[in-house]
Amino acid sequence: MSQRIGLPDGKWPVLHPLTSNPSKGWYMQCFSRAFVEFALHNEKAVEFYNWTKKTYIPDETFFATLNHNPSLGAHGAYTGNKTAESFIADSKTGAASRVLGKE
Repeated sequence: MSQRIGLPDGKWPVLHPLTSNPSKGWYMQCFSRAFVEFALHNEKAVEFYNWTKKTYIPDETFFATLNHNPSLGAHGAYTGNKTAESFIADSKTGAASRVLGKE
């Protein structure tokens, strides 16, 4: 789950030159190996990662922005309808009511 943010609202001191469309999303996500390799080794991705270190929410900005800006070239970047409710991986909860296997 991510949201596009068209203009900076204090979270981004200055927009990064590679993208004018930063996104904010969960820091826990499920990615393909190709996407992770891109995030770790691509020159644009590393440059963008270094920029996010100066922002208020780097962990929630980095992966969501790579994923929601296909022009950056991340393998498997999201290009579909952002309102669609189709997930291949789910679920994160804020608090567990009990630990599995423990009564």
